[in-house]
Amino acid sequence: MAEDSDLIRIKRPTKELLEQLKIVESESFDAVITRVLQTKFEDGLSLNSSTKALLDKRWNNLQQGNVFPSNQLLARIKQKRQQKK
Repeated sequence: MAEDSDLIRIKRPTKELLEQLKIVESESFDAVITRVLQTKFEDGLSLNSSTKALLDKRWNNLQQGNVFPSNQLLARIKQKRQQKK
């Protein structure tokens, strides 16, 4: 049984690029697009150490209940932006 699929329209230069990205000649365009998107997504998830530290700090704040209502958070953001001007 074939999987559900949709037809998409791509321009010739895009098709030629997809052809160049094939690992083997028989690789489908769907497989090429999926591989490229997964690679891009995984690259986007790569975090540097300072970003990881900041996320850890924020996660700990959430676990400890140190959270602000949205209106307070927006007010703090506006205040910090004003200070930078």
